Amino acid sequence: MYNEGLYSDTYVHSRLTQQELMRRRLMLAACVILPILALVAVPGAFKILGLLVAVIADIVMIYFLPNPHIDFEYVFVDGQIDFDRIIAENARKNMCRTDLEKTEVVAPEGSHYLDGFQNLPIQDYSSRNEEDRQYIIVAKGEKGNIKIRFTPDERLLDQMKTKSRSKIKDE
Repeated sequence: MYNEGLYSDTYVHSRLTQQELMRRRLMLAACVILPILALVAVPGAFKILGLLVAVIADIVMIYFLPNPHIDFEYVFVDGQIDFDRIIAENARKNMCRTDLEKTEVVAPEGSHYLDGFQNLPIQDYSSRNEEDRQYIIVAKGEKGNIKIRFTPDERLLDQMKTKSRSKIKDE
């Protein structure tokens, strides 16, 4: 059992970006159009071959469709934060782990505290909901500094402040 002051977990549902949503719609439309096109446009004896190619293409596209059921879980234990991706509520993968000791700053997105870190690569583990308040962690990664975008709740922010108040900026 963890001490309440040292443990927090936050579960966040993530939306598809506009680009992912458009790609999903186009792929679904292509899945419907390809078999119909194969039946109508391919001549005579090649209809079966055309239909087979269209079905195989559909299977491949469905496999690569962006999944609309992606969630993130942030687990904070004694200064260490794990970012896990959960797909369709059953497949979990640890995406990133960072420690507040390796963190430069944690601030709301758009904060002037982040001005010196504009050109860093960003990893997005947020809700992607414009109504939610997004935060950025600037941390030392394996290949240099990185930015991590996430959507913490108040409990997670409070516990991060308890562990390292000087690095957490809340404007």
